[in-house]
Amino acid sequence: MPNNVAVAVDQVLQNAAGANATGATMNVGGLPGVGLQVTGTFTATVTPKASIDGNFLGVQALNLITGAWVTSITAPGIFWVPLPGADQFQAPVSGWSAGAVTVTAKGIDNPPGVAASSSPKQAVQLTDGTNSQPMASAATLSAANSGEGAAVGVGPGEWSATSNPGVNAQASASKAAGGAGVRHVCRSISFSVASDGTAPTAVQLVVNLRDGATGAGTVLQSWTVAIPASAGAFNAFHVGGLNLVGSANTAMTLEFASAGGAHVYEACNIAGFDVN
Repeated sequence: MPNNVAVAVDQVLQNAAGANATGATMNVGGLPGVGLQVTGTFTATVTPKASIDGNFLGVQALNLITGAWVTSITAPGIFWVPLPGADQFQAPVSGWSAGAVTVTAKGIDNPPGVAASSSPKQAVQLTDGTNSQPMASAATLSAANSGEGAAVGVGPGEWSATSNPGVNAQASASKAAGGAGVRHVCRSISFSVASDGTAPTAVQLVVNLRDGATGAGTVLQSWTVAIPASAGAFNAFHVGGLNLVGSANTAMTLEFASAGGAHVYEACNIAGFDVN
């Protein structure tokens, strides 16, 4: 399988539950999080919960339609639940009084890419025991020196940018140029596309990682994501472990090439570090 291809893992946690129920337990060890879709007509509460040692505690979920963080869900919707370090996940139903609720989770298994350092806070140096040569500089991160097999150092801290503009709007997350001699290095990207309670027109959307500002600059990588003509549809993609080096004093942008149309919501995120 090619590097950096995300593998989706789907599991139904509640299947038309018509009473209070713990539901199924999903193994999420190694996953950065899960997408969660809640459907049905019901009067009940769904509570996202995670565990490391078998004791389940409530966790936050991001409503991908409204952009609000919640700890309980009382209506149909699509959510993102970050779960770094967790081993198991549940979505129990409580407070049920009417109807049936279905909860489906989609996990993203994110294989790491090729990186010079296994820790984002570790700097790389070359040494002969007497002299040390730091490798994280704009000069050593030129195009010629950042290919396969190059010693690329990871900076001590990471920046991030996010975009969640709402319905029928182009998502574009951009890190502005850092100044003379400063290069952005992309470490990870993620994006999602979802429909609300009304079926949209089916569409394929292109997502570009640009060495430049919104709509400008060289496309470093590109992906295609589709949304079907279905209400409540959801697709998400995440890639980590990248070391994609931008040009000096140049913005870096992850963006959809266009808006998705009526009833379609886009979101994208980019993270990285700077060298100079």
